[in-house]
Amino acid sequence: MDKSKNYNTSLPTLSVLITNYNDARFISEALESVLNQSYKPKEIIVIDDASTDNSVEIIKQYEKRETIIRLIQNEKNVGVISSINYFLSSIVSSEYFLIIGAHDRLLPGFFEKSMKLLARYPEAGVCSALCYLINEEGRKKGFFITPIVSTKECFIKPETAMSIVNKIDGYIPGHTAIYKLKALLDTLGCYKPELHAAADAFAAKVIVCLYGACFIPEALVCIRMPSTSYSRGISKNSRANKEIWCAMETLMINTYKKIFTKRHVGNCKSMLLFQINYLSLLDLQNKEIDFLKENIPPRNILEKRLFSLIIFTTKLEKLLYYLYTFAYSKRRICPVLYNRLFRTLHFRLLYFVSKMRRKMSR
Repeated sequence: MDKSKNYNTSLPTLSVLITNYNDARFISEALESVLNQSYKPKEIIVIDDASTDNSVEIIKQYEKRETIIRLIQNEKNVGVISSINYFLSSIVSSEYFLIIGAHDRLLPGFFEKSMKLLARYPEAGVCSALCYLINEEGRKKGFFITPIVSTKECFIKPETAMSIVNKIDGYIPGHTAIYKLKALLDTLGCYKPELHAAADAFAAKVIVCLYGACFIPEALVCIRMPSTSYSRGISKNSRANKEIWCAMETLMINTYKKIFTKRHVGNCKSMLLFQINYLSLLDLQNKEIDFLKENIPPRNILEKRLFSLIIFTTKLEKLLYYLYTFAYSKRRICPVLYNRLFRTLHFRLLYFVSKMRRKMSR
């Protein structure tokens, strides 16, 4: 049987981009999860960003076996956003597209459920679902906590989506977002490189506010966040976070000022300001510890005890850094408590309700 054959001819077409950089451990799992979907995509593009491991060799084996898989190799490492924009401007040939990392895994039924819902609501700019977090061995660590905007499959109108975005920020996990290509090109043109790892989240917020969105309250994707991932690296980079905020503020108050309220802009500013300052303080503290290790290493028991005391006090100092930067950034305690505690409880309750509804409807 030809695995590339699509038996869902009445549904819109879908292109899948898998970005890969030294993910030989996971790439087979990602490809198999795409190929085993009941709805077959029109094409699977794998862009390798100059990997130094054997992932390209693995991808080529799949490329020989499956006609819908195409490998593109970057001669040098250009970054995730550049690879995505090349895909959007030159390669994608379908009405809709999905972008995942080589360390992610799709669950059965993801494409079929998403494309059927998009076919019912062709005006929607994106369709998203929920997802699990998994560790590097593939075991589930729990849900990736995002707001549940409905306990059943639905279409969210643009005006409702705008209210949600301005109230609770983004709710779309990028790994589950199937975008309408025309909506992205007409609205943003491409992913904004200056937004780094926040480029997909910002694109989703703009598109749902202008076109509306479909939503499936079911976990249909598993995501890994290894220490080597692009998003983890950016989140710990204070300079990159500064660039993200400068670019995001310009876009929100100029290009897309009709979408974002002043309060939402202020909340985004306080959140990123906190992140930037806290990272800068931690970096300074880490440099001090490294200086001690390299230039004044402990030699006897007394010095080792004193060094242990220094390490202990730095942990206490981190808490004080956190509290100080929290206050300095004018972050409000209520939204943070909601994000960390109430949203988690809310998520689990609504997910349980939606799961019971699906069982009862069978």
